[in-house]
Amino acid sequence: MAADDLLPAELHLPVGDHVFIGGASGTGKSTVLRQLEWAWSRRHPTGVIVHVDRRHPLDRSAVADFDEADVSPVLVVVDDADRVDDTDGHFAAIVAGRHPGVTVLAAARLEAVRVAYGHWVRAVARSRCGMIMTSAAEVDGELLGATLPRRSVIPPRPGLGWLIDAQGHRLVQVAARMPT
Repeated sequence: MAADDLLPAELHLPVGDHVFIGGASGTGKSTVLRQLEWAWSRRHPTGVIVHVDRRHPLDRSAVADFDEADVSPVLVVVDDADRVDDTDGHFAAIVAGRHPGVTVLAAARLEAVRVAYGHWVRAVARSRCGMIMTSAAEVDGELLGATLPRRSVIPPRPGLGWLIDAQGHRLVQVAARMPT
């Protein structure tokens, strides 16, 4: 829900780009990740969703499936992306565009990504598309190439964040429950 007009907010994702969700612990990154995954699955009912985390890495067989011509759009969802390494270079290849039709949706702690030079999630953030969640400590849109206001008239709370895409940035509140 957009803060300025209370209408549903949309994230405009250009083809070939990826989505980064950043914020401190407890700001609602995982909730936003689930909501965006739900919205993507509604838009791409035949699409394939791959969940990746530290215990379930992106394996070679999943990446091989991405190269098949008849595969549906693929969404790779990574929560706590700053803790997921790319030892085989699969994420680097996806983010570099070597797998058309594959979109990465990654959520991570801002401070961890900011200092992780060379980490694959910084390349996801270079798409300049996603959300920066608010917290009492800081609001930092630098990773997504946006200059955000330092103060908001709305106090920080879980699910409140700055939606950033090619249309600019706007303050939004993300619902904790999935729509029915």
